[in-house]
Amino acid sequence: MSQALTKLSSLVPRLQAIKKANGYNTDAGTTVLFGPIPRSDADALPIIRLHWPSADPESALVNVPHNKVRVNFVVEGEGACAPVDFLTSCDAIASDIKRAVFGDIERNLQGLAMDVRFDGQEFTVPDPGTAAYLVRIAGSFTFVDHFNAP
Repeated sequence: MSQALTKLSSLVPRLQAIKKANGYNTDAGTTVLFGPIPRSDADALPIIRLHWPSADPESALVNVPHNKVRVNFVVEGEGACAPVDFLTSCDAIASDIKRAVFGDIERNLQGLAMDVRFDGQEFTVPDPGTAAYLVRIAGSFTFVDHFNAP
């Protein structure tokens, strides 16, 4: 497993902790999918999906087998609600995700990374005749990727 994937997977337990019993607004952490995996009919809503669309170099030194890398990730929260509750429902799951992912005061994934950033959020309105909504929270973190590490 790459260093980036190891660091990203450290977010899964944080997302799984999103439950009302833990003081969150929703129980979205009941089902957390790691990767851009489509929801199956067996998955009850709400669910959370974490995936990693890209990584970008931030800095490098000549003749050194490592690079500072920024990993960009997306956390999606999918749920269902009545149309009148759309903004309230989206806000509740977005708040939970941001608290779980970015609530670390050090903003370093407990020492695994540097500079964990909130990069934005987006709410997708349900299609007509459906109650499903999608919340996307974009984030990123930096770490030094040692290319010659086992």
